[in-house]
Amino acid sequence: MADIRLEDVHIRLGKGDRVFTLDDVNIDIREGEFIVIVGGSGTGKSTLLRAIAGLENIHSGRIMIGDRRVDKLPPA
Repeated sequence: MADIRLEDVHIRLGKGDRVFTLDDVNIDIREGEFIVIVGGSGTGKSTLLRAIAGLENIHSGRIMIGDRRVDKLPPA
């Protein structure tokens, strides 16, 4: 296990008038810590988790697991 850090993460999905964004997300999850992400339907909870897992590309910012930047790596 390791710390997970999201630093100034921006995610943009969609085209034209149907653009969904998560802007300026900053989260610091320490090793062994338990967190809960809550929000209404369509607020980006699953998108955020998919980005951490490497299944969703981020527009800008960094996702770190331990000292390793992972937002540019394939999910495997």
